[in-house]
Amino acid sequence: MAKVYRLATLLETENRITSLECIKGKIYTGDSRGQILSYSLIRAGTPEETLASTQIGSKLGKSRIEKLKGDKEINILYAFSEGTLVAFDLDLLEEVQSFGKNFSGFAVNEHPNFHGKICTVQKRKITTYNWSPSLRNNRNRLGGYLVDKDNFMIPDVPAVIVWYGTNICIGFHRRNYLIINSEDGRITDIQVPSATTNYTPYIKVVGSEFFCLWGNNLLLPFDSDTGQNAMRNPISFAESKHLVSAGYHDPYLTVMTENSIEVFNAIDGMPVQQESLPQGSAALALADTDYPMICATTAGIMTLRPVPVNEQITKLLTDCRIPEARALIEKHIDPTALDADAQYEQFNLDAAWCLFKELRFKDCIDYFMPTNFDPRDIMSLFPEYCDEKVSRACMTQTNIRQVVRNNLAKKGNSFDSRNISEAEYDRILTCKFYVITLLQQKREPIFKPPKAARTVGTYQFLNSPFSVNRLTADPITRDEALEMIDTFLLKCIVDIGSEDRSASKFIDHFKRTHLTMLEGLFDPLYKPQLNFNESERYLKEKKDPYALAMLYEAFVRKVEALKIFRELGADNNKGIQEQAAKQTVKVLLKVSDKQTIFEYSQWVLNAFPLIGLEVFTSPDETHHISYDTVLEHLATFEREVPLVEIYLKWLVEVKLIDAERFHTRLALCYIDKLFRMLPRDSFNDVPPEGVNTSTFIKYGKDLLMFLETSKNYRGSTILEEIRNSWLIEAEVLLLSKEKRHMEALHILVNNGMLKGDFEKAEKYCITHCDNLLTQLLKIYIEKALNYETLMKESQEPKMHDDAQNMLMRFQNCAFKLLQKYATNPELNPLLVMDIIPDHWSLSAATSNSLQLYLHVALSHSLHTGRVTKIIKHLSDMDAIQTECEWYNCRKSSVRISNERLCDLCKKRISDRPFAVYPNGKVVHQSCTKSPNICPVTLTNFENLT
Repeated sequence: MAKVYRLATLLETENRITSLECIKGKIYTGDSRGQILSYSLIRAGTPEETLASTQIGSKLGKSRIEKLKGDKEINILYAFSEGTLVAFDLDLLEEVQSFGKNFSGFAVNEHPNFHGKICTVQKRKITTYNWSPSLRNNRNRLGGYLVDKDNFMIPDVPAVIVWYGTNICIGFHRRNYLIINSEDGRITDIQVPSATTNYTPYIKVVGSEFFCLWGNNLLLPFDSDTGQNAMRNPISFAESKHLVSAGYHDPYLTVMTENSIEVFNAIDGMPVQQESLPQGSAALALADTDYPMICATTAGIMTLRPVPVNEQITKLLTDCRIPEARALIEKHIDPTALDADAQYEQFNLDAAWCLFKELRFKDCIDYFMPTNFDPRDIMSLFPEYCDEKVSRACMTQTNIRQVVRNNLAKKGNSFDSRNISEAEYDRILTCKFYVITLLQQKREPIFKPPKAARTVGTYQFLNSPFSVNRLTADPITRDEALEMIDTFLLKCIVDIGSEDRSASKFIDHFKRTHLTMLEGLFDPLYKPQLNFNESERYLKEKKDPYALAMLYEAFVRKVEALKIFRELGADNNKGIQEQAAKQTVKVLLKVSDKQTIFEYSQWVLNAFPLIGLEVFTSPDETHHISYDTVLEHLATFEREVPLVEIYLKWLVEVKLIDAERFHTRLALCYIDKLFRMLPRDSFNDVPPEGVNTSTFIKYGKDLLMFLETSKNYRGSTILEEIRNSWLIEAEVLLLSKEKRHMEALHILVNNGMLKGDFEKAEKYCITHCDNLLTQLLKIYIEKALNYETLMKESQEPKMHDDAQNMLMRFQNCAFKLLQKYATNPELNPLLVMDIIPDHWSLSAATSNSLQLYLHVALSHSLHTGRVTKIIKHLSDMDAIQTECEWYNCRKSSVRISNERLCDLCKKRISDRPFAVYPNGKVVHQSCTKSPNICPVTLTNFENLT
């Protein structure tokens, strides 16, 4: 526990001291016989500090002096004895004014801005007084007190009273505390927890709050204005001890009990120091008006001499009480001083090391980072990772295992010197994790200083007396610092990843694998500056080929790296294989030799085709191998993953290459894939069992989409490939793009004959227009006539019946087409009549009769003709009407005389140019703003219908 004060005896006295005050460098005592004595501090603040009597004293009756309180601003000492209150001059101890007798108590206003104010309690009435420097006192001298207010009544005689600002706090025996506003008399109850009330009330002003005694050992903080519980912890001392007095000097509250002194931090209520009084002595009084505090015991007068700030801070830091140490140092650092920032930086570094030694690694990071700490100081704790020069520069040779053991030993743990315990292992591993984070953050400002700064030649780091090994190394250059940090990080990460249990905990902590972090360490943007020979030796010793390959790659030994990655590609661990494949691609992207690329990309393309393709498709590639050469290389791989197809798709869709050979080859790849799933001579387009239906459908859609959108393939080559196959839609699409509609219709009709549905043929005609409906009708009729001829020539009954059925089928198709599209302009009745055979009967008005079609078609034609004539007549009438209106408008006239005025400016028109608007307004041309808007009425004639 840190020491804030040291108890030192100032004076041994035989007088029974009952009250005490220390003010303006003097100490005043009151004893059991009514005497008031004064003493001066000799050699104050030194170890030889003592008291000397001033030979000045006074007497207030024959009873004990219950209370002494001073007001140094007006040079007054108040003395209270047996209900009598008297004010004395501080220097001469001569009576200034007697307030009278029969008082229950008094209180001086302790607010720093309310000097010369005092209140007294007489029975249940409170009276306040103000100091008047112009008043004549009892000794005919200037200065005295006048009554300010005497109408405040309280419910009972108080046991204790204090005054701060405009609030008087009062405590009663067997009752709660209350606050009285000294301006308006408003009373506020303090709500303390319910409990036994058989204790002596006590109140202490701490800052702007009242600390009220509750029970025997708890001081509860309350806001002086509201009486509500203050937002800070209470002060709790030994329950068996009786509170004698309390004193406050920010931030510490000192509690004096009958045989001890306890010091608490008033901010958080935590105990700071505990001192026992000399054996055989008992506490009597404590004075805190001045600094330092003075206490009186039955053995004499003692001082609470402040421990030097540096010692306090050192002790608090050692105990890892960082917030208290920070609060203390802030009180003693001038924020305007030139070295203020340097002092805070040193404090942060000292605090960081204290937390580190207590194994509070997460907390220490926040204190390390704002400082210019020496990374070698941290690295020296891991001699297996750092340079020998670092170890030689240390005053001690302590490693992290010893630090951990020392900390655990303080907590009562025992160890086997030969084996490392689980607790040690976990803490050392955790330390490594946070050291990695710390060094990575330290590296950033060294590698990339702030924009406003320049890269310095050498680095002079800050050291701390609290560090473990107390490094005394010389300044180093930027490159040396980066080399040390990067080499250390490489060794540390590789070492952690070499064990399964540490590797898994690495993932839990960093949320990524150690391999991923190594890749970041070797990233070109990171620009690692490693000690190559030392790193190579360590990695070979650790048998880590993956990290070794990345080291070779970073130092432009690419072929050696590629060989190692290829060996790792044969590893049983799929994850290592994939990482090796990615690293191989990363290296090959920077290689320009074609043979090297083809040689070392082969295993990646076999094992991880999509990763391997990045060698040729990444925008970062530097080899610039021709597309045709790449396709030739990819064609040698026969796998389920279509490498050629994917590469062609990348050329066409990503690179937007419009070369005909690539577009045509991509389409042929799609077709080949579809024919592999379903042979070209299949009767329909339904995939057989064992074929992935979704893949089959996807390729079909991709082919049609590509043929629809691309304009760069050779259609004839593709048509030749799919002719007479089940890819009907693709063939029709290609024929339609070449305007070969009749061929497309014949294919659709033939396909319709097989499936019994000619809807696709009709849809094709509607989509492409160009009188295709008439052509489709012609095809239906030709088919019908062919089957009619076949039926007549057939000698066999079965062939005769089949031909008759097909004849009827195509006749029905023709009649349905005529009925369905009788009003369609694409089906011209004149052409239809020329196509229909002469021997087909008009018959009655049946559903399949030509008469019905002619009736509908001719009716529609007549209706269309009538509508056209009506529209023409209406248009002619509208034109005549417009001409009439225009003629009438031109007939209108305006008479301009010498008296005619402009409708806007009211001046004569005279012979100046003018404008006339349709509403009859006449204005000067200079008064117009727009020819369409009347300037008088603002009517816009352009918008009028």
